[in-house]
Amino acid sequence: MRIGIFLPKAFRRYSIDFDGYAVEIKKSGHEPLVVCPANEHPEFPFPVKVYADGDAARPEFWKQLRLDRVIVMTWFQHAEVYRAIRAAGIRIINRADSDGLVSARVFPGDAWMRFVHPCRGPLDFLRRFRHFLNWYFFHSKAHDAGIIGILELSDRVVVETKSFLENFAKFLRFHRRTDLLERFSIVPHSVPDVFLSGELPTQRANRIFCSGRWDDDQKNAPLLAATIPLLLGSHPETEFLIAGYGVNEAFFALAARHPQVRLLGLKNRSELPRILSGCRFILSSSRWESHPIGALEALCCGCTVVATPVPGFKDIVDRGRYGTLSREHSASLLAKAAETEMRLWDDGKRHPVEIASHWRAEVSNKSVVAALLSQ
Repeated sequence: MRIGIFLPKAFRRYSIDFDGYAVEIKKSGHEPLVVCPANEHPEFPFPVKVYADGDAARPEFWKQLRLDRVIVMTWFQHAEVYRAIRAAGIRIINRADSDGLVSARVFPGDAWMRFVHPCRGPLDFLRRFRHFLNWYFFHSKAHDAGIIGILELSDRVVVETKSFLENFAKFLRFHRRTDLLERFSIVPHSVPDVFLSGELPTQRANRIFCSGRWDDDQKNAPLLAATIPLLLGSHPETEFLIAGYGVNEAFFALAARHPQVRLLGLKNRSELPRILSGCRFILSSSRWESHPIGALEALCCGCTVVATPVPGFKDIVDRGRYGTLSREHSASLLAKAAETEMRLWDDGKRHPVEIASHWRAEVSNKSVVAALLSQ
């Protein structure tokens, strides 16, 4: 078969490993083709079709590509592309990359967390609150209808965890469209092969890794900055490694006060397995997540996960088997969760080789691509 991977933005090295998808599609005896508006990945060893404005909305464009299936990832946008692909007679695998909390009407508390919770001061709160009200009362109906329309156009909808599927089920029950649930299946995100091999030290220093786009409200840098001093107050020997975008802007003052905090900046993916294999767990302060790939990478390196109570982490932690969740988005409770995880490591109850073995099998590109193409 000829398998397309459609992206609505430029093709580059993403956290989602489309390179690995293409490699495994080829190994499976199929032919991969990336379809995108720009190619910023010139060393990519497989065909890339760059489309001009409007091309992806034309059935004729898709017919000439001679695809049998296409993995589409648009975060429930660009319905015109779905319509064109369907008109061309190509089977659509919709990779949702969504926690299913897609409607302000159905999930008002989660919408509040995204729209209003990141406010900075009274005026920003009023601006965000007005946006939330407008969305809830005036935009939700059209927004939800758009998502349902894309689900109708998808032959298969792939979500990453059981909790995400449960959230979509609630959304579809609200709109009386549970007939669409038969199109859903669960396939986790994959991680690059670089995380699937290498040594797994079992004795690890009390070192914690934190990574994210710290200039993004989603990652909630202020919560992490408030949590770390609480942990250092009771565990001054702990070392914190913070990497990602916007590290210096978000954590310079924290690192200046606490020498145990090291700011690594933006690291190449190839460097991360060595760093992670020297840490006990990752610590996440996110307000929301889909399937957190950074956490999956850490698990494949034998780490555990401490995080806020969002659905993506709930499934990863698996009732405490692979980490500890905070009960709420608060510094004191997140610190308490981290202290619980520290004790489990100190007591020898965390086993890096077992953790990595489970997750490497679960989220390898070989396993994930086979599941994506299984129907």
